[in-house]
Amino acid sequence: MTSGFTTRPSAAKPAAGAGPPPLMVRIAAILALGAVLGATPANADEAADTLKRLNLLGRWANDCADPTRTGVSYEIDTNDSAFFINVVGSHRILSAASSDGRNVILTIKFLKPTEEVRINAFRMVGADTYVPTMNHNERNEYTVRNGVLLLTGKKMPPLHRCDGQGTS
Repeated sequence: MTSGFTTRPSAAKPAAGAGPPPLMVRIAAILALGAVLGATPANADEAADTLKRLNLLGRWANDCADPTRTGVSYEIDTNDSAFFINVVGSHRILSAASSDGRNVILTIKFLKPTEEVRINAFRMVGADTYVPTMNHNERNEYTVRNGVLLLTGKKMPPLHRCDGQGTS
């Protein structure tokens, strides 16, 4: 009894000498793939993208004409990482978010005066002005709440965009 199928040699059978590639070839292929993936720039820092989108890069101060150049600055380094710079130093912005383009929340890793992560929030009141509304650390210890500096009980003054970028 025949099955009605014609049999022939299987195409799945490897030809002589056509086994898996030698170990060194496989390792070289894996290393080459790793090099390509490592050299391919990852998506730019999301915090940096948000700062760019919201047009926050550059120096901000209460008084831009102040010769001491006090204030803060939002900058992006050569690795596309976002930084918050104040009189104490440069601090990495871990995340930046705004659902409406007005209320902005930054998560910043401060190294000085103490190492801690702080959440800073502010409200844009114009294209070139914002008011800090909240600042606290991961232990919920607030320095600013509802736009008031808790140490003095005074409202936070607005920060204005200053001409030119650079550290404060």
